[in-house]
Amino acid sequence: MNGNSSYDVNGGNPNHGNYFAARLATGGEEWNAGSTTTFLSLGIDVTPVPEPSRVLLNQPIFVGSQIQLSFSTMTGKTYYLQSNTNLVSTNWSNVQTNAGDGSTMTNLVTPTDPQGYYRLLRN
Repeated sequence: MNGNSSYDVNGGNPNHGNYFAARLATGGEEWNAGSTTTFLSLGIDVTPVPEPSRVLLNQPIFVGSQIQLSFSTMTGKTYYLQSNTNLVSTNWSNVQTNAGDGSTMTNLVTPTDPQGYYRLLRN
């Protein structure tokens, strides 16, 4: 349809299954099928958009003086493992960057402070 056209779909007709009555208007003139009602068959495919999966770190495992942190990835996404010594601070540092490939990634981290926090970001 061009800028002067409109298309209206009005309700379903229970006598005609999944059919909808349609009215077309072009250039200010309404299209009229006379005394005959015209029905258009509309097939609609609905694909639900999945809710983005949450980004979760698995239970940490201590391996000697290191911490093993693992997480599931999605292909095409980038994951940033970050650390900070203060949860309130906004000064998070990237410890590791991983390109997601659909597998579980594992990072071994050597803590540099006696206390620290880790988080995982995805984009």
